[in-house]
Amino acid sequence: MSEKLAEAVRLHQSGNRNAAAQIYSNLLEQEPNNADAIHLLGVVSLEQGRPGDAVNLIRRALALSPQAAAFHANLAEAYRQLGQIQMAMEAGQMALRLQPGMVEALNNIALCLRAQGRVEEAIRHLEQAVETEPEFAMAYNNLGDALRSVGRFDDALMMLQKAVAIRPDLPEPRTNLGQMLLERQQYEEALTHCQEAVRLRPNLAEAQNNLGNVFREMARYEEARQCYQRALQINSELGATYANIGRTFQAEGNFDEARKWYDQALARTPTSGIIYAHLGSMAQAQERYQEAEEKYRLALQFDPDQPLAWNALGYVLHQLGQDDESLTCLQKAVRMNPNLVAAHVNLGDLYEEQGKFTEAEASFREALRLNPAHGGAMGQLATMLRKKLPDEDLNRMREFIERPDAVVGRRINLLHGVAHALDSRGEYDEAAKLLEEGNRL
Repeated sequence: MSEKLAEAVRLHQSGNRNAAAQIYSNLLEQEPNNADAIHLLGVVSLEQGRPGDAVNLIRRALALSPQAAAFHANLAEAYRQLGQIQMAMEAGQMALRLQPGMVEALNNIALCLRAQGRVEEAIRHLEQAVETEPEFAMAYNNLGDALRSVGRFDDALMMLQKAVAIRPDLPEPRTNLGQMLLERQQYEEALTHCQEAVRLRPNLAEAQNNLGNVFREMARYEEARQCYQRALQINSELGATYANIGRTFQAEGNFDEARKWYDQALARTPTSGIIYAHLGSMAQAQERYQEAEEKYRLALQFDPDQPLAWNALGYVLHQLGQDDESLTCLQKAVRMNPNLVAAHVNLGDLYEEQGKFTEAEASFREALRLNPAHGGAMGQLATMLRKKLPDEDLNRMREFIERPDAVVGRRINLLHGVAHALDSRGEYDEAAKLLEEGNRL
């Protein structure tokens, strides 16, 4: 490798892609058939979101050096980003034939298998990649994402954390870890990772979208919409992002505006189960439970592997008095995602109404194990146990009342629940004070 090419590679590896690309281009003016420089210029194009340019450049490099396994591996990734999965698979397999066990090729083939719905095969390829190269951060990232998709949430979290630890400068593991922490309602940690992902690569649409998701869950709706709009400026066909904008308007009670954005989302992804689930959520928010049931069933028809939709369907069926099917749906949601706090809370509520107090307490406590700051779970546990609420639980709930910003979910539930517990103990003045505060919310 020439001194000039080595300098460009150092710049490239440090993240200074533009400077590296300039040196690659200058070198090609002097050596137009330098396959390494052509290939690396293609890699820069790929990393800057121009997979079409990357394909053209890497194919030029392969015409000069057809036995270079790394060229075939990067060509596979460029084809994958263009959605040409079969071409990507063939390029990745060629890389493996030239260099058996090549971790980059294993990673690329795994991503193609994911795109074909062959998740378990993808997981096996990624496990082989990280076993071969324990410092391969993107393979850990992709393994975490694949494990998450099959419900292995603790394993997924571990893989994503490992990816970030190995390469804290990569945005993809950051944004995926942030999204997973968001699902666990660990908002501050999620915000830190998602903001860092956007700082590392502002033109990564998924990172902008996921940062918007965090702001939305923190009720910072205008900031969320700004992130979503930036994501759409990068990729105007992201149906989920249109739906996410709709969710911010729905949260503000602007259902007409929300529906406009959901319609735009469906125009781009008409068979998206998650968008129908959002429409169900909007109907549920307006207590139109039969319409919500219809939308949730439609969501599950398109995508039966949505634990959130099973949980939501279970909730509305409970509101409609269909408790047997409600129980089935909620239990299914918990089996699919044992970390889904809302499903445990809804199960606890259903069990309590059925007089199954032991099961109800277990459900509320599992919700609080997963998220100790969940206001709804604390409130319902306190309301149900009242005088039997252990002092340790009551004291912890009082601490959360003193820290309103730390409570996740409905603070009113926590205030009313603790008020009932205090009233049962004869602490009437404090109970009345908490009830009054709750009624003002």
